[in-house]
Amino acid sequence: PVAASTRGNPVPREFVERVKAHISHTPPAVASLVPGVTVEVGDTVLDTMRVQPKYGPSGHTTSWKLVEGAYEPATKQIHISHKNRSSDGEDERLSHVIRHETGHALDWSSELAHAMSGRDLTSLAPSWQRAHAADLATIAQMGEADRWRMRYYTRPGSIGQQEAFAEAYAYAAESREVSAIAWPGEEKKFPE
Repeated sequence: PVAASTRGNPVPREFVERVKAHISHTPPAVASLVPGVTVEVGDTVLDTMRVQPKYGPSGHTTSWKLVEGAYEPATKQIHISHKNRSSDGEDERLSHVIRHETGHALDWSSELAHAMSGRDLTSLAPSWQRAHAADLATIAQMGEADRWRMRYYTRPGSIGQQEAFAEAYAYAAESREVSAIAWPGEEKKFPE
């Protein structure tokens, strides 16, 4: 379900309807792995979050008031900002932000995570860690500008792995080749 926040500035109904339209393209197999996840649209993500974060978003030098989307695992909510959406390729960007946050929901899906690794996060599965390590090695060989562009996904610890997982899902879903992506040496695939 998609709802407009009652906090903050009102969100245009047309924007909420566009978010609903993008959500409706979530593959049923993916939706079945993230039961109970809801989407809330607000002027900013802070207008929709139930728990106000103490710190800025990981990897950002800005505040939560400036991000386009967020996933809140404790409440199983995807938050989408109306105010901070990109006007450049707006529908494509909105769709990508929704897919990226859905990727976070998949990462936190205990069913998928436990099936892959017995852990709480899918991005902590050994197969994903190996794939991420291989990506880090490739990125290390890139030019400085490309490494800077990839910094969000190369942060140490699990946060870089989580962001890379969410972004990988977003691009896989975008290309409609979700079922064709498998992690190295594994039979596990993103759900169709």
